[in-house]
Amino acid sequence: MTTGTKPTTFALGALLYPWNATQIKQLYQDAANCSLISRVYLGEIVCAKRNPLLAKYLPIIVDELQAAGKQIIFSTPILHNDEESHQLMLSNIELARQYQCPIEINDLAGLKHATGLEIIIGPYINTYNQASLAVFARNGAQRICPPFEVNRGIIADLATFGLPLEINIFGRVALSISSRCFIAHNLNIERDDCKLACFKHSAGFNAGSEQQELFNLNGMQVQSAKIYNLIKEIPDLQSIAVHNFRINPTPEFSLNQISALITAQLSSTPDSFLTEQQNQLFANGFYHNQEGYKFIE
Repeated sequence: MTTGTKPTTFALGALLYPWNATQIKQLYQDAANCSLISRVYLGEIVCAKRNPLLAKYLPIIVDELQAAGKQIIFSTPILHNDEESHQLMLSNIELARQYQCPIEINDLAGLKHATGLEIIIGPYINTYNQASLAVFARNGAQRICPPFEVNRGIIADLATFGLPLEINIFGRVALSISSRCFIAHNLNIERDDCKLACFKHSAGFNAGSEQQELFNLNGMQVQSAKIYNLIKEIPDLQSIAVHNFRINPTPEFSLNQISALITAQLSSTPDSFLTEQQNQLFANGFYHNQEGYKFIE
């Protein structure tokens, strides 16, 4: 897909939820068959305890995606707070070397271990200005995915630096990250002996005020309760020289449904669903420099 002289590309972000084997295989089969998606981020990034199930199917997933012509990028965990997550970080970097793929760094602790690899800086690293971009560029970064909460003005400023940006346009966003597991805490169990209780609550727990739900608790992440949706902003983002976009898997929508919404928007025939559901399901306030939970026309 091309706009002007620069191609517009779409990526599938790493899986953020403790899905079962059927859901995992379906997600990546859909990615392999989705013509909109050109890049797929792989690897457990939320909790190392969740990794064995994804790791079991990873060779099959990689083969299927590569056969479909998708670029694979491995992602490191968003927090290296114990030996288990540190080893997962090293393992995912080693997978990138093994498959000769780029690596997405989501915690700066991983940067020194990624020497010689093509590096993408993920959205969990604070990148708010061009000085930060310059540091990452000197350390081999080829692309930057800014934090979820950046507004249009910051994105426009970052885009003038010249290092390609990739903007999250769909999915719940991380509002905070903690070393404790919010699911385990909610269930009054110890994280070290959680017995993967999150798999019984794979969509997380919603929380908020009496007036509205504001948050979704997912492992060590506090996410937005609403789905952050910048599909309608794609033309505006293209106008400020952003041409790479990321979709994050979410329980409410299949990849095929999200792809159809994006394709309709790009063909100037936006699906009425986006308008009908925008205030109930979606938010875009951060982009418009307002409260994140709002949806701004």
